[in-house]
Amino acid sequence: MAEEKKGQFPSSLKEARQHGSFSFPCAFYQAVPETNPPGFPFTVKHHWHEPIEIIYLEQDSYQVDINMTLTHLKSPCFCFINSGDVMLMMFFQTIC
Repeated sequence: MAEEKKGQFPSSLKEARQHGSFSFPCAFYQAVPETNPPGFPFTVKHHWHEPIEIIYLEQDSYQVDINMTLTHLKSPCFCFINSGDVMLMMFFQTIC
């Protein structure tokens, strides 16, 4: 499936960062929205890569754009991003 998607998305969006090691390509990252400067919500810019991405939302709400489809996620939940999918994620502030 990833082979079919190659070339459909700009190579400028392909993430070059190595996650984990060659023998264990897995990494853990923790995002804490409160550490961002005021007025600058937590955001992961548009990107794609060949490894799948598994996101666990422990708290708060986020908007995730996967291949131009915007989805609102409310914690707790998992989100799976397939190989080659273009994604963007941003903190979503609910106003009550």
